[in-house]
Amino acid sequence: MRWIYEKFNIYIYIIVPLIVVSLSSLLIQYIPKQGLQQHSVEISLAFLGVFLTLMGILVAFPSSKRLELLQRYKYTQIAYLTLVFGIIFAIALLISALVEYHEYSYYLFIALITETLLATKKLYSMAKFINKKK
Repeated sequence: MRWIYEKFNIYIYIIVPLIVVSLSSLLIQYIPKQGLQQHSVEISLAFLGVFLTLMGILVAFPSSKRLELLQRYKYTQIAYLTLVFGIIFAIALLISALVEYHEYSYYLFIALITETLLATKKLYSMAKFINKKK
């Protein structure tokens, strides 16, 4: 059972958005998409700014033994991959908005929200661990 939890944590940046997007596809007919289609460029650029800011915070963590421990157990790699996937989703939403292809914009938006929540949670946990008093 422990290995399932570890594999889930390693690939959380892929698994959780897939689950959330799959569940939200059941509710898609009840959700209005007009506002999302009209403001996709602004939304994608805002999320891109959030992800780049979170990437800057991750890079700016002070060097310490605790950070080295997080790096050794690949916790920082998971945070980086979560941010990279969020940036990819934001760029995909931006491109789909610029070419006015809104077929998958709802799913990209849901994936963006999920990646933002995951990245924020990971960075908060890391900052709390790094700054923890002995």
